[in-house]
Amino acid sequence: MYHTKENLIKGVGKNIRRIREGKKLSIEYLASQASIDYSQLIRIENGKINTSIYNVYMIAQALEVTVCDLFAL
Repeated sequence: MYHTKENLIKGVGKNIRRIREGKKLSIEYLASQASIDYSQLIRIENGKINTSIYNVYMIAQALEVTVCDLFAL
């Protein structure tokens, strides 16, 4: 379980990166498909920013996974 806000943000970012890399997608491609700025997606994956629910939804759609998959432990 995520015990702090920071751990949740970092955990979601790690899951995004893990899924993206597992699908062999570049960060540039995912950012384009999710309609998110490339530099913002880098910060999301690195757990540096707390992004919006809408951005999490758009990333999940672009990765063809559920939002729940991005929050998996």
